[in-house]
Amino acid sequence: MRLLSAVLTAVVALSVCAKLNAADEKKSDRRGGAMGMMGPGMFLPRDLNLTDEQKSKRDAIFKEAREDGEKILTDEQKKAFKDAMEKAKSEKSKEAFQALRSAVKFTDEQKAKMEDLRKKTREKIMAILTAEQKEKLEKAEKEMKERSKDRKKREN
Repeated sequence: MRLLSAVLTAVVALSVCAKLNAADEKKSDRRGGAMGMMGPGMFLPRDLNLTDEQKSKRDAIFKEAREDGEKILTDEQKKAFKDAMEKAKSEKSKEAFQALRSAVKFTDEQKAKMEDLRKKTREKIMAILTAEQKEKLEKAEKEMKERSKDRKKREN
């Protein structure tokens, strides 16, 4: 399950933006940061205070998205990503993790399918949130985009 989440993370990062995924809030909490890492292309702030029913629906949505995302990849792509992930974990260097982005060669069709999957997943998640939770999510996403822009400026 961890490999599947990692594969989808790379796919979305390559096709849309560099966003990470994880299976549940407990795993996210161990990784630190203010954001809970979730399904393809989605971040859910921990302070959304999801109800048990929302958590159950969220988990089902992300499970389906991971399964759908895996279907988009070829066996070669899955292996290439797995190998690059193992190398990145063992080296623990910035360069090794950046190499994950180029480990899998995606076709334009695959990129389009992943973008579509990301949009559909987001729509499903937004449908289970309250107005207040949606506001918090949108604010967190805006802040994340700003941090990403700042980081890119510093790297260049």
